[in-house]
Amino acid sequence: MLAGIASLWASLRAKAWFMSALKWGGILASIALTILFQFKRAEKAARSAGRAEVENQVLRQRAREIERIENVQAQMDQAGADKPRSRNDLAQRMRDGTF
Repeated sequence: MLAGIASLWASLRAKAWFMSALKWGGILASIALTILFQFKRAEKAARSAGRAEVENQVLRQRAREIERIENVQAQMDQAGADKPRSRNDLAQRMRDGTF
């Protein structure tokens, strides 16, 4: 069986058209693989660009949330600074109408 395949291979290699077909088949296969790999690389680059945009959106959203939290904390600090220190201060502010 193996000897028959080897003799068939040897006889085909002796023919010029077979060697030419092998050469062109190899060239076409390499071109097809190159194009395929370029498509895959472009697809991967597009995905990573999309992922980077999503990460940027998340970072911007976090920055807005942190700014909002800082504003609320500043308001709480201001309210704490403006509160009356004792019952007498509270009563005085109520009498003055500034509470």
